[in-house]
Amino acid sequence: MNDLNINLKDVLRNRIPELLKFVGEDTSFSWASLNKKINKYHIKKIENYVYDNTMVNECSLLDVILIAIVLKERSAILLLNYIRKLFENLNKYLIANEKLLLRCKVYDILINFDHKYLNFLGEFSVLCLFCSNSIYTLLDVEYELPSGKKIDYLVRQNEDSKIEQM
Repeated sequence: MNDLNINLKDVLRNRIPELLKFVGEDTSFSWASLNKKINKYHIKKIENYVYDNTMVNECSLLDVILIAIVLKERSAILLLNYIRKLFENLNKYLIANEKLLLRCKVYDILINFDHKYLNFLGEFSVLCLFCSNSIYTLLDVEYELPSGKKIDYLVRQNEDSKIEQM
């Protein structure tokens, strides 16, 4: 089986347009590569189910979108509504160069084929909370500390220019 053809950009345009606005629709986001990875993963998932009658119960973001569309599962619909609102707010609170810093994290959400995409949603949720009142400015993502440890976000408090780690 290799006839599955999911176009993620179209799915996002129809279901989570705020996420698509966040990363932009330009070609520098590797949509073709992303579609190839997603289709390969889902073909394998379907083949495992059809031929081995086995199904992995972990859901990716795309799985949640498809479950909401096809099965109209309430929990999937509610999660999509949350994600839509989250990216709507991030689009409102962040300026262009801050959004550019986050593109790699959005890509990571989209290529995670298990439940770990929820970790990224959690990180985005915390960032949204911090940036919602314009007190903080995002300076960097996956910032490496002198100890070699990485932190999710480096932010600056706008009032006193104090640098904080998240």
